[in-house]
Amino acid sequence: MKTGFKKICYDSEETFSLSLTNGTQFASEQRLRIIPGKRVVARGRWEDKTVVAKIFFSKNAKKHAESDRRGIAALHKKKIPAPLLLCSDTINLAGQDIVILLFDYIPHAKQLDASLLTTDEGIALLKKIITEIATQHVLGILQKDLHFSNFLIQENDKKTNILTVDGAQIQSCDSILDKETSMHNIALLLSQIGAGESDLQEKLFRFYATLRGWLLQATDLVQFHACIDEVNKNRWENFSQKINRDSTAFVTLRQGNYHGMYQRDKQKPDFLAFLKDPDAIFQSASSHLLKAGNSATVIKIALDGKYFVIKRYNIKNIWHYLRRCLRPTRAACCWRIAQKLKLFHVATADPVAFIEKKSFGLRGLSYYVTDYIEGENAKDYFHEKQSADNVADMLKRIKQLFFKIKSLNISHGDLKITNILIDRDNKPVMIDLDGAIEHDSLSTLHSTWKKELKRFDRNF
Repeated sequence: MKTGFKKICYDSEETFSLSLTNGTQFASEQRLRIIPGKRVVARGRWEDKTVVAKIFFSKNAKKHAESDRRGIAALHKKKIPAPLLLCSDTINLAGQDIVILLFDYIPHAKQLDASLLTTDEGIALLKKIITEIATQHVLGILQKDLHFSNFLIQENDKKTNILTVDGAQIQSCDSILDKETSMHNIALLLSQIGAGESDLQEKLFRFYATLRGWLLQATDLVQFHACIDEVNKNRWENFSQKINRDSTAFVTLRQGNYHGMYQRDKQKPDFLAFLKDPDAIFQSASSHLLKAGNSATVIKIALDGKYFVIKRYNIKNIWHYLRRCLRPTRAACCWRIAQKLKLFHVATADPVAFIEKKSFGLRGLSYYVTDYIEGENAKDYFHEKQSADNVADMLKRIKQLFFKIKSLNISHGDLKITNILIDRDNKPVMIDLDGAIEHDSLSTLHSTWKKELKRFDRNF
């Protein structure tokens, strides 16, 4: 085994191998999940079997591994479908203890695709997962960190199996879970359907209540929606910390005068070269200029075989610099708002990175990077010869998009028709988040949206 285990796991596409104390060896094939400083989950081969390895290497590796092992054992004890633990071992690499758990690989299994959550197919799968959760609650099993990636869906001609794959935060009780605990737990899952979906969330909660044999009262529904609001608040508070530090999804950029964040899965040669000198790419012959303004320059560029949009926020003069240098950059603000929209499944261009150029701690130029969206802006869409039904349907979708954004206490700040893209799936996507604001006051939120909609109507 090479030294630098963390680097091999995080920073490259290299496969790796681990020699176990019993003389066998695990050879990785694909990394499935990375939690910086804590663990790596990888698919690979062990004793001529395909397995999934959970590799723990933090200072609390043994504690975390034991928690996962104990949780999976609790599931099996109560006959709840979960992968089999094939091997548990502790090995020492360069003076560091590493704990490895090897689980049976589940073939032809998938996780619930977030893009399907509100479709008929997604709702049907959601009901199967909810049925599994209701069963677990009746058996006294509580998944404290309940989310969709805790489950694998295995479908065949005869039936659909739902398997629980994360044992780390499972609590096993001797009796059926009480109503309040169960309600909070199912709210934790249903909150992840996304913003502006209260009707669907209530419908699925009623489905869960039927499985449990509850006769719901009006007060139960009020309590359920209060649970959703509480969970949403906590989810964003927790996630907003992760978007500005090394985590499973993100990497901190600290390179000379350049500081920022970027998506971990974008660590490829062209993108990493861009991070070293973000301004150089604006002079590249391969960049396509989308906007050349005093305050911002926008280009489209291909990096590592994929198109991105890069927006550079310019400094117009010394006075502009002095006004901006102590404030969060517009790139950082866009990154935060876009991450919040993405967390709650509100359609916006996928935030890839933000970069700030600093001198003596003072902020200057900044850059915001998103995925490029194939499609056209809504103005061009409506100027084409659309049928009355298409127009009515798209306006309904745009209205729902506005409702979702408002439900997160966010106003856009520049609500005009050209800031909405219609993608290849005929879905409206909100872009240009420079002026977006998170509101603490509902009265301010409502009054701001009233002005925004009036402006949109005039612009439309």
